Amino acid sequence: MKIKFIPLLFVLGCIASNSQITTTGGAKFFVSQGTTLYSTGDITIESSSDVFTNKGNIKISDGTLKNNSLPKNFVLSYDDEQKYGQLIIATNKRSIGTITLQKKLPDGTGTSGEILFGTPFINYTYDQFVKDVSNSSINAPDLICGLFSINNNCGGNATKWLKHPVFTWREDRFRFDPFQKDEKFIPGKHYSFRAESFASGSNLSDIISFIGSPYVAGTSPNDGGVSSNLSLSVIDRIGTGYQIGSNSANGYGIYYWTYLNDPFVPGITFNQSTTNDELNNANYWTNMLRMVNPYTSNLDINELLKENIRNNEIIGIGSDGNIMERVVDGYTRYKTKYQRQTFGPGDSVFGDDLSVIPPMTNFFIKTIPNSRVKVNLYTNSSIQTFKSSNYKFDKGNVYAKGSEQMNRSSAYSVNNEKYQLNLELYSGNTFYGNTYVAAGSDLITGEVNKWEATGLNNNDDTSIYTIPESNTGGIQAGYENTKLYINVINSNDASRIAIPVGINLNDNDKGNEFTFKSELKLNMVPLVDEGKTNFDNSNAKFYFHDKLTNVVKEIDTNFTYSTKLNESTNDRFEIFWKEPGTLGNEDINALSGLTTIYKTGNEYKVKFDKNWQKAEVNIFNVLGQLISTEKNINTNNDYLLPIYTTSSSLYVIVVINQITGEKITKKIVK
Repeated sequence: MKIKFIPLLFVLGCIASNSQITTTGGAKFFVSQGTTLYSTGDITIESSSDVFTNKGNIKISDGTLKNNSLPKNFVLSYDDEQKYGQLIIATNKRSIGTITLQKKLPDGTGTSGEILFGTPFINYTYDQFVKDVSNSSINAPDLICGLFSINNNCGGNATKWLKHPVFTWREDRFRFDPFQKDEKFIPGKHYSFRAESFASGSNLSDIISFIGSPYVAGTSPNDGGVSSNLSLSVIDRIGTGYQIGSNSANGYGIYYWTYLNDPFVPGITFNQSTTNDELNNANYWTNMLRMVNPYTSNLDINELLKENIRNNEIIGIGSDGNIMERVVDGYTRYKTKYQRQTFGPGDSVFGDDLSVIPPMTNFFIKTIPNSRVKVNLYTNSSIQTFKSSNYKFDKGNVYAKGSEQMNRSSAYSVNNEKYQLNLELYSGNTFYGNTYVAAGSDLITGEVNKWEATGLNNNDDTSIYTIPESNTGGIQAGYENTKLYINVINSNDASRIAIPVGINLNDNDKGNEFTFKSELKLNMVPLVDEGKTNFDNSNAKFYFHDKLTNVVKEIDTNFTYSTKLNESTNDRFEIFWKEPGTLGNEDINALSGLTTIYKTGNEYKVKFDKNWQKAEVNIFNVLGQLISTEKNINTNNDYLLPIYTTSSSLYVIVVINQITGEKITKKIVK
């Protein structure tokens, strides 16, 4: 028989204290997506023919899971990055038996790719990992290196280190150590493996069935037993005297600057010439802790860090994309996708929504100096959640399409509204990255500050970023090479201040047509989720400016702008807050109004002030000759300028309000 539960039946069936669910006689249980099954006692699978498939949520509040059958008979299924089965065992009773957790690792398993991951299982071995990610018919990759202090056959030998298949992140030495065959994967720890080592016969492009015994909060992550200390300490690199600058290398001969990047210190470019003093003075790569969600359910970051957030101890949260690519250019470096979030004044959060982390997904935090933060990743199940996660990978490219507001304790309150622009870069359907600009009355314009964050220093990637702006607009002197992922400005004093937008182009992408798109958020809530195209506050507006074509466009949730890019640039594009600023030789006062001319594809259009009723448009060519005039134009719709079939390269457009006589003049260079 096949039984499909519905929420009401779950409540009625499990209301009695210590009620249990036991399968008998080949029962087939199915929990559908969006449904939660609560059990106050054990869930037991007795028969080898019993099957328990979960596409929704299962919570065992006063018992455990007893699977006396095969792992494949209790399955947490996976449809996509937002739809997967979750399991919470709320007591500190370890699970008995094993289960199957399905997971799709992000695409991008090229010949030099690496995949970051973690496990939600206790006593999970190397042999089981190899069996899960590859066909059982292929041999496991050779484990080449011993630990630096054990069987010292890889110490100082970067060549051997680069051939090793699996690595363990070592927090106290800021490096990946070679994983050992007799070592066990520990829930919550950060691991990576080289895709090329598992390329032959692997399942990496498919949904993988990981098999193991679920880790339960309150037990030791090492073996599922009793533990007296389950907290993790944030490492103070400077306090421990550990030095990573002045072209220092780790124990395997890998230079720290080639793989360590601190996005929350945007004023530093870490390379072979950066000194220890520079890094120490900026608190670069210190007070950081890297983790992986150790559970078979989502992890609530706000619950995990609520006391630290309340005490203003958290600077930011990040997550590295699971796929990295090796770059060999005289040095071996690494590039990866990423998501970043910073904490501002009061309850404000900027950047990607990392409030809920999916299973097997990495994240890291940075705290303020001398905070001595300890993170209770393992202590109890209160941090586990069935809330949907906005964390999403799409073919290796990271983006965030939020659908939930950040949920915080009632002790928090929003001091001021924070208006956020997420500016995304595409070419066709390929996503090349994004960058954030946030405006708020208690934020800071100019230079860099503690609420901003950088991307990664990969100059060979096609990417988009902003540059710290000066208080008079344009690039802040001394910060020309600082590429911000999150940039903040003061909403009261940043009007008409140009925020530079940079585009870095890979040689292979030069000459392609690129499209800018937008996402607008009020605090952390996307406007599209509320059916809005722009902020309710009429003074809260972002504008996009292409200085080469003299196109200025107001940015709403439907904003797009397409153009061909032939070279990298950090001075062609700008973002303005509240009203456009200086636009070359344009009439500043005229263009600061809401009637603007913009380009979409190969067409130019006029967008009218909402208060206009009738308009006249006159078009002059480069010789000053009137080539088109039209009156009594309906200003409720954008007006298409009839210049797309003409051969002239320069036009002067004069737009007149036929009621008030207001006139706007603009040059267009095709």
